Amino acid sequence: MQMSENEKRNILETQLSEGSRDVNATISDTDLLQVLNKKNQGKPFSEDLYAQLTGQLEKTGTPLTIRNFVDIWLQAEARLVNSVNQLDGEIQAQGQEKEDLIEQKKKIGEEQLNAYGIMNNSQLVVTMRSVEAITRADGTPTNANFLLSCEGQSAETGNSVDPNLFNINKTFKFNVKTGTDPLIINLIPTASNDPKDGGYIQIPLTQLSDQERINQMFTFQTEYNHLMETNANLDLQWVYSNVKMLNRGIKNLDEGIQIKRRNKESAEAYIEELYSPFPPLKKTLKQREKTMATGPFNPNTNMVNEKQFSKMPESTHSIFSKLLLYAIYVYFFIAFLLSYHRCVFLDLLVALLFFSSVLLNNPKLIKSFVNKVIAGVVLAMLIDVVWLIFYTNYWWNGTYQDSFSLLYIRRIMVVLSYVIMAVRVFVLVVLGVAYNDFGTGEDEFEAETDSRYQNQQVFGQY
Repeated sequence: MQMSENEKRNILETQLSEGSRDVNATISDTDLLQVLNKKNQGKPFSEDLYAQLTGQLEKTGTPLTIRNFVDIWLQAEARLVNSVNQLDGEIQAQGQEKEDLIEQKKKIGEEQLNAYGIMNNSQLVVTMRSVEAITRADGTPTNANFLLSCEGQSAETGNSVDPNLFNINKTFKFNVKTGTDPLIINLIPTASNDPKDGGYIQIPLTQLSDQERINQMFTFQTEYNHLMETNANLDLQWVYSNVKMLNRGIKNLDEGIQIKRRNKESAEAYIEELYSPFPPLKKTLKQREKTMATGPFNPNTNMVNEKQFSKMPESTHSIFSKLLLYAIYVYFFIAFLLSYHRCVFLDLLVALLFFSSVLLNNPKLIKSFVNKVIAGVVLAMLIDVVWLIFYTNYWWNGTYQDSFSLLYIRRIMVVLSYVIMAVRVFVLVVLGVAYNDFGTGEDEFEAETDSRYQNQQVFGQY
């Protein structure tokens, strides 16, 4: 049964006063902390939490008394409980949103992409909001028409009526098949109708590869690449793969859910610390945990049921995630066999690190790690090319006095050396295709913090 605030206040004041202290009398930091340590079943009360609680009193200029401390304690508890409830709701909402995206992805099925990795009906959507300070290339103000073009298609905004501000608010759509041509917006002065008298904006579609809608100010430049005073406010979005866009959305939601779970655990840890010196309150905490465990949503359940290879990226071509996993197996196996009679330590190191990244998520399978894997594989290829040039013929045709047993082993090593060369190329191709699907980060070996409090404050985020 949930306690009222007055019931909690009575328990706190009774416990802290120990039946003799005046709850309205000033008490020293040391004495109050000693009381909390004594009530905390022999364990020291959290100094961090105590500093935050007493620090809040200092901010308000309120003297430290048992009653004032209880007021701050109740405020902290209310903040933390509200935070836990809010985070629970957000986790459930984002979890449902994630399930909806997964369902949409299932409905799409295997997406058909062209040779450039672009789906059918891919479109670049451009909304021109406004253009400010329209000038010629020489800097003189002018009215102008704006011509948008991409992959052989073009559209016009029409002429402006005020050089200072041209409110356009028009949306243009361009079908995209290759993604290699940029979006070009030409400023054509009304009087001359000559693009050379104006300027242009050139936007490579690679800037829109994350498929998110962006709003940005772009500055026109002359044909001599001199920046002009004219700026255009544009909304841009290029969707070239619905599956990839859904994958990114699912990944972002999953990361957001994990952050909220950690914040929730942090808030619950603070609540547990608050309650620890007061057994009657600890009982209500256990009842609450029991209720949540049997409720309709248990965030920890999903964490237990994660797939073993959940850290593998989901490529736009779903088959490439499987190929990458198979490539790691084959790479390690061939490198292991070659080590019987050759030193291929670099291949073994790369393969083992790759295994650890996929199975244990350490190092994290992000772009910085993938870059190092690619560099390691390329270096191993260069070393092996040199070895094969000097040793292929010598190891294949050498003669021995031991019935050619060593010759056969060396010939096998030569064959496997050419096989692993092909495997390396295969690994590089798969990594290259799936590269954009890997996450980003500065340090793949950066461990996630195990701190219960995640560097958060009771009086701050909560």
